[in-house]
Amino acid sequence: MAWIRLPRPAWGEDVAHDTAIRRTRADNITRLASGAVLLHLAVVFNSLRGTASIMLSVSGNELGMISLGTPFAAMQPVLFIAGTAATVAGLALWMLAALTGVAIRTRRQVPVHTS
Repeated sequence: MAWIRLPRPAWGEDVAHDTAIRRTRADNITRLASGAVLLHLAVVFNSLRGTASIMLSVSGNELGMISLGTPFAAMQPVLFIAGTAATVAGLALWMLAALTGVAIRTRRQVPVHTS
């Protein structure tokens, strides 16, 4: 929906300035959407890391302790690093969008013509 609103309002007198503002808005929309996807991916990685760490231990009579784990438990450190990297990248994109934000409507001085 935000990309649909980019062509509005109509072009002003300073086309180069309007082009720069619209380009910055389009970049910020892309940064916010990509940051949201990366943060969601970080949640998925952290959930998989939690699943990889599931362990079941049962005390058997003659066998002693029986421990069962997930087959991808060795991926737990990699999932932690991937989740952390996705979180940092997503937050960095959001901060970059916040620091390069453009006001929706900017005030311009309009010359007053008197007759």
